[in-house]
Amino acid sequence: MTEKHNAICKICGKSYYACMSCADSIKAHPWKAFTESVNCYKIFQVVRGLSTGVYTKDEAKEKFKNIDLKDIESFRPHIKQIIKD
Repeated sequence: MTEKHNAICKICGKSYYACMSCADSIKAHPWKAFTESVNCYKIFQVVRGLSTGVYTKDEAKEKFKNIDLKDIESFRPHIKQIIKD
C-alpha cells in the first residue's frame, strides 16, 4: 500500500512519506525527518553546519566535494544559493 505523502524535503522540495510515530522507522532512516533521500540528508547536514557555524565556508566546500550535487538545479532556491556561494 502506498502511503500518502506527509513531508517535504528541506533540500529539493519533493514530497515524500515519513512515519514519524514509528520509532523503528526513525532509527533505521533518521534522514526521513528532514529529507526524502540519503543524498539530500548529506547536503542538509553540511548546509545546517554552515548556517550554525559548525563549518566555515572552506570546510563546507570540501564536504560538498564528496556529495552528489548533480541535481543542484532542482534544489530549493535558497539551498542552491548557499551551495553556489
